[in-house]
Amino acid sequence: MPAVTYHDALETMQHHGNTILDYLKDSLGELPTPPHTISWSGLACHYLSRAVELWAASIEDDLRRMLTVEEGE
Repeated sequence: MPAVTYHDALETMQHHGNTILDYLKDSLGELPTPPHTISWSGLACHYLSRAVELWAASIEDDLRRMLTVEEGE
């Protein structure tokens, strides 16, 4: 991953890490297990990437439901 991504992930986790980790825990029931050999930057990218994936999947589900309702009208 490019250095700017690591920098951005670290900064985002510094400011919003508790909220992101709570979101992951609430959505998954537990925090995803990171690889055993990972740097702090890699850890930030790991958790942030998982949170973005979950958020995107939930938005996709919402969009599908909205489209289904429109088609049924």
